[in-house]
Amino acid sequence: MAATIYGDISYGMSAETGMFVESADFDTNIESVWIPDEQGADVAGATFNAAGTFTLSGFLSTVTPFSALTGAAVTIANEITWSDVIDGTPGAGATLIVESVKNTLNHKNAEALEVSGIYKPWLEA
Repeated sequence: MAATIYGDISYGMSAETGMFVESADFDTNIESVWIPDEQGADVAGATFNAAGTFTLSGFLSTVTPFSALTGAAVTIANEITWSDVIDGTPGAGATLIVESVKNTLNHKNAEALEVSGIYKPWLEA
């Protein structure tokens, strides 16, 4: 049953192929260099090499196979709008790359998955 939403919020998440996602986390980062004057106060600098990371946590679906192979470029349904959090992010040409897939088996629960990777704004697959 679909949720009834009250107030101005974003609620819930999209379905991923092959995985029931309980949480999706996204982080961003940049590199920087700062130039100090003779007294040590930063007077110039630059930020560059913006990137991001993602982690999806949830459970494996047996209906459709899960196909996030380590090292592969993927598309995820729950992806955030990266241009909202990384200045100058291009609208096209970015790539999400899976860096780690963790399977968890438990005798009293469903098979769990955690998929983590990187977002490279200017790297095409």
